[in-house]
Amino acid sequence: MASFLLEDKRKWIENWHNGNKVPYKNTENAIERWIATVHAVGISGNSRNIEIFAPYGLEDIFTKTIRPIYHVDNNRILYENKLARWQERFSNLKIIEWSDEIKNL
Repeated sequence: MASFLLEDKRKWIENWHNGNKVPYKNTENAIERWIATVHAVGISGNSRNIEIFAPYGLEDIFTKTIRPIYHVDNNRILYENKLARWQERFSNLKIIEWSDEIKNL
């Protein structure tokens, strides 16, 4: 299984570096395409006005829920690799596993 995952990761890296990644339309579109909802938050503004862009809401942050975002540039390998690093750094995470039943957009 490890060699399969390594081969998939190698193919993904080749595609990424060969320009097969879908370009971002704008900052909001980039945020919508993070690996997990917990990080899909943008904050802008100044001392008088703060704007929050959270296309998947803020609840996952407060409940420490790690939930994948399904889109063309995300996949099981990316999500599970990032998930493993988060689990090393943070405790009591609620993990939503990647589902192959949900098709990328």
